[in-house]
Amino acid sequence: MNDNSQFSVDEQQAFYDNRWSEGAERPNKLESWRLIEILKAMADTELNFATQKISICDLGCGRGWIAQQLSGFGDVTAVDLSAEGVR
Repeated sequence: MNDNSQFSVDEQQAFYDNRWSEGAERPNKLESWRLIEILKAMADTELNFATQKISICDLGCGRGWIAQQLSGFGDVTAVDLSAEGVR
């Protein structure tokens, strides 16, 4: 995991704007693991996702692929510093 605490918000935004402007990339192992862990946590709840829709906030969504995967469970709001990632 990267420690971005040494970089300002503007520097982090510029880094990710540059990264995502180069085009979409496939999810890597860490991102795939993150989705699996989210889905496992959701499975451990008492919610019946076939009948109950939830509201989800994906903070630091990057290019939004996890938000897209979770949209079948309810309304998703995806937020990121990078306008390029969200685009």
